[in-house]
Amino acid sequence: MSDVLAAHGDLAKTEAELAAANEELRLDLAQATLDMVGIADPTPVSDLLGAGLSLYRGDPLGAGASLLGVIPYVGDAIGKTAKGARLLKKIEAGRKRVAGLMAKANKLRAVQKAKAAAATAKATAERAVRAKALQECPFFRDAVAKASAFVPHGLSNAEVDGYLKSAEGKRFLERLAAGDPNATAQQIRARARGQLATMAERPKSVITESGLVKIVPSGGQVGHSPYFTTPEEFERAKASGRSLADYFGLPLKSESATYDVFEMTPMRPTEVLTGKIAPTSELATEHNTAGGLQVLVSNRADWHKPKKIGKFP
Repeated sequence: MSDVLAAHGDLAKTEAELAAANEELRLDLAQATLDMVGIADPTPVSDLLGAGLSLYRGDPLGAGASLLGVIPYVGDAIGKTAKGARLLKKIEAGRKRVAGLMAKANKLRAVQKAKAAAATAKATAERAVRAKALQECPFFRDAVAKASAFVPHGLSNAEVDGYLKSAEGKRFLERLAAGDPNATAQQIRARARGQLATMAERPKSVITESGLVKIVPSGGQVGHSPYFTTPEEFERAKASGRSLADYFGLPLKSESATYDVFEMTPMRPTEVLTGKIAPTSELATEHNTAGGLQVLVSNRADWHKPKKIGKFP
């Protein structure tokens, strides 16, 4: 984990240098733009504004790209005067510095990502060793296999019931029922309670056309599980330095040193529920902080069959 922190520190330092270089270059280009008012196409002004917005949003790489795009416009006009030539020389030096820092930052991002993924893989493997021991222990074997001692500390029954009375909640129940026409109303409600109890907060209903991902222990299958996440959240999990079990609040039976990654895409724009995963506990000794983003898919009939797209690590 110390390697990850060191890489993060190097990246933060480089991004700070890049932000300062961006600001200096922006000011020089702004001066150049003012100097050439009336003698050149105003196109660069919008690019300068774009660069300023990128800096304001904390995106030095985006700012650098915008600023570098301005230079050809500015240089053609401003270089015609002695003052402009001096300023242009300074701008060119600034351009090279920004370009160099952008390249360095991109390289450091790749290094940080690789080290973070390695730390996550290590944490995941270490957790899996303990999980396997508990899975094989005669005293705990049945409880682990059935996840009967697995407890999500999310929405209470009262909070779930309140949500199910809302318009979103009623649609959620309808989708669950459509996904299993043979289930009774009581079974559907119990299923809804179980799924919503894994949420740390009241879920949000969204319409998605994008694919979702799910991890399963290597060699396993997705089955009929409703629990998925987004590709972006999975990338964040890999970069967290935490075990995947802790990040996604997995039960012991779902822990593994290696995972297969599946993707599932909707047949049409489809409503799903999203929210943070609640902390979990199991066997009174195992605890997951969780907090990752969860997507509840209530009717798998609206989705194509999941396909394996990779593995971790």
